[in-house]
Amino acid sequence: MSKIRGVTVKTGFMVASLLCVLLFVLGLVGIHDGWPAFLIPLFFFLGGAKKENLRSIFSGGAVGLLFAYGLFLGVELLAPTLGMQPSIFLMVFLSIFLLIVLGDISHTYFNNYAFCYFTVALIYPEQHTLTWFFVLFAGGLTLITGILFFLKIIYRPKTTEAETA
Repeated sequence: MSKIRGVTVKTGFMVASLLCVLLFVLGLVGIHDGWPAFLIPLFFFLGGAKKENLRSIFSGGAVGLLFAYGLFLGVELLAPTLGMQPSIFLMVFLSIFLLIVLGDISHTYFNNYAFCYFTVALIYPEQHTLTWFFVLFAGGLTLITGILFFLKIIYRPKTTEAETA
């Protein structure tokens, strides 16, 4: 039977605390959508907590949010001519097609993170793209900075008295 490791408890406590603090601060300024920032630690840890993945996570998140906004704009533009349902299908097809195909050109921007942010943003009937950008970058950077700081403390090698003397 596996047992819960102390480092896992410390990491869980730290991430949960940082997320709650960010949610509280966002609420103070009237922002109630913390999800763009909350996905950052998820992807960071899924990728093995490698700092080199952060650029692709943030860039992909921004592209995904832009594509979701573009889908809504495209549907509004095409619906009077094609009808609502064909416009939705066309824009969904184009968005997903481009997210996948452009990954060959720039995987930093067009990646699974972009696809995820695109998908989650489409859950909302109203796009709050500017707010979500703020939360993604300001909130996400705050979370990652806090996480990296605390991980450095949690995983710091223990020194003995002989080493410090």
